[in-house]
Amino acid sequence: MAVCGKVVDCSTSENIRFGEGYGKLWAGCDATHALATLSLNPADANKLDWKIEDLTDSHRTALAGWYKHFTTKYEVIGKLKEYEGWDFTAIFKESKGQTPFGAKAEPDSDEEKEEEAQEEVHGVNNEGQVFAKGDKVSLIAMEEPELEGEYGILQGYNPAKGGFEVSVEGDDGPEIIIAKPKNLIKVKDKTEIQTDIKNNKEILEEAKPKKERANKLSDKPNEGVVFAKGDKVSLIGMDQMEMDGEFGILKTYNPEKGGFEIEIEDKDGKPQIVVAKPNQLVKVEAPAEKKEEKKDNSKGLGKGTRVWIFGCERFELEGRYGTIKAFDEKKGAYTLLMDHTQQLEMVMSWQVVVAK
Repeated sequence: MAVCGKVVDCSTSENIRFGEGYGKLWAGCDATHALATLSLNPADANKLDWKIEDLTDSHRTALAGWYKHFTTKYEVIGKLKEYEGWDFTAIFKESKGQTPFGAKAEPDSDEEKEEEAQEEVHGVNNEGQVFAKGDKVSLIAMEEPELEGEYGILQGYNPAKGGFEVSVEGDDGPEIIIAKPKNLIKVKDKTEIQTDIKNNKEILEEAKPKKERANKLSDKPNEGVVFAKGDKVSLIGMDQMEMDGEFGILKTYNPEKGGFEIEIEDKDGKPQIVVAKPNQLVKVEAPAEKKEEKKDNSKGLGKGTRVWIFGCERFELEGRYGTIKAFDEKKGAYTLLMDHTQQLEMVMSWQVVVAK
């Protein structure tokens, strides 16, 4: 069974055998929430939709006592993956003073105090961190001061020495040292960091034109604007910068997410739904169908211009993106290569808006 993310072997217990006694409830299951709330309800076994901070003081004390009992009486043989990222530190600390079924209280040892101090200094809790061969790591809280802060490459786990073999650069070349998981922090090498910086710069540069257009649109106050299904809108002030300035079609209001569902096209030309609040939307008004406007639009948009279709009577094209391939001056219409179908379609010149 499992408690606080740790799996214990209770096979020696007469009370927790599969299908018998408490084993009917907890054998082969996670009993954490049930033990905290002192529940014998089978539905509380394997319950994961709860939070530690929601437990009362009495629940925490009960859980600490049961944790102490099971982890001192029975062998801990593994960890429960479902609890990765959960912080049971407060429960573990409280359990040290617990004495369930005659168990002894555990005062903090000097070694444990030192470990806690090191964690505070480095701001790191390595529990649940997964290492793999080839990982770049940094050494912390090492017994040898000269190794503190050194970088190395993880080679593998050495069960005989109870730690990971890490290759670090010594005075005479690479040398292998042994480090426990608590002494390791996974790091990115310089090349990976430079790649991240480069990618971030490219994203920012790509988003600049959209951001500038969004800033212009955001100058218009949005108070009193009434939105309706089918409205053509532009996104502004989005948390995801790459979405700023995108065009889309308003589909509906989502009360659970507190915003409007907007259909836009992703990079592959496929429909994508994003949720935006009213202050992140600007209505895009359809241009009036005047001859002089048709002429102005046709002159201003050249071959290769990416456009957004707006005000088209063909529903399947409305709100889609395409690239201008040709212009028929007599018809006043563009031939577009559509993003989502890679097919050629013809639309009138006043039915497109520049997508940049």
